[in-house]
Amino acid sequence: MTIDTARGFAVLWTKQSFEGDLRIEYDFKRVDAKHRGVNIIYIQATGDGQKGCVEDISPWSDRRKLAAMSDYFMNMHTYHVSYATDKSDYIRGRRYLPLANKGLGGTALSGEHTKVGLFGDKKWIHITLIKQSKQLWMEFKHPDKTLLCQFQNKDKPGIDKGRIGLRLMPGRMSQFKNFRVMSKESSIPAKKKDNGQVRVEKAETDGWRCNVIQPDPKDHGPDGINIHDWDGDIDMVVPDRGVEICWYVNPGKDKVTGKWERKTLHKHHEPMFMTVADVNGDKINDFVITGGSKGTMGKKLIILLRTNKSGDSTFKEILIDQPCGNFPKGVAVMDLDGDRTKHEIVVIPKQGDIWSATYTGDSMQADNWKAELIWIPQAETRKKMDNAFLGDINGDGDLDVATTEENGGWGVIWFENPQIN
Repeated sequence: MTIDTARGFAVLWTKQSFEGDLRIEYDFKRVDAKHRGVNIIYIQATGDGQKGCVEDISPWSDRRKLAAMSDYFMNMHTYHVSYATDKSDYIRGRRYLPLANKGLGGTALSGEHTKVGLFGDKKWIHITLIKQSKQLWMEFKHPDKTLLCQFQNKDKPGIDKGRIGLRLMPGRMSQFKNFRVMSKESSIPAKKKDNGQVRVEKAETDGWRCNVIQPDPKDHGPDGINIHDWDGDIDMVVPDRGVEICWYVNPGKDKVTGKWERKTLHKHHEPMFMTVADVNGDKINDFVITGGSKGTMGKKLIILLRTNKSGDSTFKEILIDQPCGNFPKGVAVMDLDGDRTKHEIVVIPKQGDIWSATYTGDSMQADNWKAELIWIPQAETRKKMDNAFLGDINGDGDLDVATTEENGGWGVIWFENPQIN
């Protein structure tokens, strides 16, 4: 699409009005070489209600036939970002204040950029704009460089709904393609509860749909998810920190987009991460949970060896005290000794040495389990590690363990499995 303003101003509006937080993306190319005027994107424009300028801007479009700037900033509530500008080459955000009747006075947002050097070579630039509450983030991705901008509305009323528009000044010519707007609110059928809170049931954008298995109204913080084929279809096992370890029961193909029944797997209320795997080689998946730092099972590894193949899970609980570290956090089940008939457990603490949990003989007997430190130099400097992720990183035929570390300067790290050298 090419917009040519040889005969005056031009503004192109979306047919749809969008509510709430937005993500806007499009490709832009400046074609002209004018040293005056700007390009502008309007975000969520509505009428101010004065002199017939009703909230929906479409019914009074005849009053904007010339598309003069004053028809907009004197009559609309909207955010505006100007770019590809004159010789000063700025990118500037505004929040129009039509009820103040002071023109553009006091409308500027913090975060202006000048001399950006992006728009003069007539190359395609991918623009991403995120509007969240009273802030705007923009990324201008040029083939040769990328510019990030943040505009903050610190002292003006917020804006939550309206149309999206593209403006060009006289003499400007620009090309646009792949324009799309993604909204958390505009395409989401929501239900209002008795307390007035809105609970999202489904969201659909670009053909993708977000289905809510079960809401979390108290925001406890489900942390991590494990996909598990419990009884012929896919269930989900979740450590819900502050509550319990639970699983959500797939209701079947015909009802899969609705609510799933939630059941308690284990009552430890402060779990960290967990994994689902066949630990003892009986071809039944078991559950391994790190106990974190709080509660009666804090600083323990919780192993639930399942004793049935279908229906509600029954299991033998094995509790293992940590041999090192401040508390167990990440966990993985893998082969450490070459015996493929069973597996071992590797635990990553928040800080310190990683360690393993292994058994000999009957896995159902707690006395047959032991925990051992896996010594790796400079453990004390790895201050905040995360979950364990498995992969044959060096291609030698066995699984290694990767994680991330923050606060100690390590970043992304992996531990090499010494089983095969």
